[in-house]
Amino acid sequence: MKLVPNPLVSRNCLALAVLLLIHGCTYSPIQEPARKPDPRVTDPSDAYPKEQPVEQPDTKTPTQRIGQPVTKPVEIDRERPSAAALQVLAQAEATARSGNYDQALLLLDRAQRISPQAGEVYLQMARVQYDQGSYNRAEQLCLKAIALSGKDPRFKKQSLQTLAIVRDAKGDSAGADAARKQAASL
Repeated sequence: MKLVPNPLVSRNCLALAVLLLIHGCTYSPIQEPARKPDPRVTDPSDAYPKEQPVEQPDTKTPTQRIGQPVTKPVEIDRERPSAAALQVLAQAEATARSGNYDQALLLLDRAQRISPQAGEVYLQMARVQYDQGSYNRAEQLCLKAIALSGKDPRFKKQSLQTLAIVRDAKGDSAGADAARKQAASL
C-alpha cells in the first residue's frame, strides 16, 4: 500500500509550524520585578518622587520677543586675534583703504579662519561690507562682534557705534538710536 500525501494536511501543518514559530518569538519569559514599597516610608504617597512643577510657557507673542535673547548671555573674556590674524587684518585694512574691497574680504575670511572667536575680525568685516553698501550683512557682522566683545566695554562700545552707523544707513533710525543709547551707557 502506497501513501499519497494530502496537500490540505501538509498546508495545515506548515501553517501551524509558522504560528508556533511566531508565537515563540513574541513570548518573553523575562518579566520586570514588582516594586516593593520602601519599609522606611510610612506614607505610601512619599515612596516615589514628586513631579516637578511645569514651567509656564512665555505668554508674549512672537513679535514681542524679537530681538530678545533666548537665554541669558554668558560673560566671557574677549578673545584677541592671534599674531598671524593681526598681520592679515593689517593687510586687509590697507587693501580696503585702496578700494579693493573684494580682496579685503578674502583676507578677512582668512583672518576669520585663523582666529574665529576674535571680534575685531567681524568688526572689520562689517566696515568693509558697509563700504560696499551691504548694510544687512554689515549689521549681522556688527552683532557678531558685539556678541564676542565679552567683558571689554571699550570694544563693545566701538562695535555698538559702528552698528548705529550701519543702521542709520539702512534707514533704521530707531535701531540706531537704541545702539547709541546702549553705547553711551557703557
